[in-house]
Amino acid sequence: MPLFAQGGAIFPIRDGAITFANKEHDKRGLLVFPSQTNDDIEKVFYEDDGETVAYKKGDTSWLQVKMTTTDQEVDVTVVVRGNYILPYEQIRVYFPDTEKRTIIVNGETLRSDQAVFEMLLNE
Repeated sequence: MPLFAQGGAIFPIRDGAITFANKEHDKRGLLVFPSQTNDDIEKVFYEDDGETVAYKKGDTSWLQVKMTTTDQEVDVTVVVRGNYILPYEQIRVYFPDTEKRTIIVNGETLRSDQAVFEMLLNE
């Protein structure tokens, strides 16, 4: 977790503990730090296999994250675009424990005691 993060920042992370037993399991997460003001933020994260030149043939994908903040709510939408098949099927979206506004991720409202949203991609 970053010590300091500017409002509106979104960081992609390798999620979960990394051990020799699970090093082949690719889990991802997003650390989301909502702006305290009315704001519209969009971040795009590039994905390819990282090993071959298949990206030259267009074998790529993007994780598109849109976040709209108001005084009352934080609305986040995560969409995968492109034709590269991601090595993970789900992603966790993390919010600061101090966030008290209503949080909505891909149309689903989080419970007030929930700071982590686990979602399946490509639904």
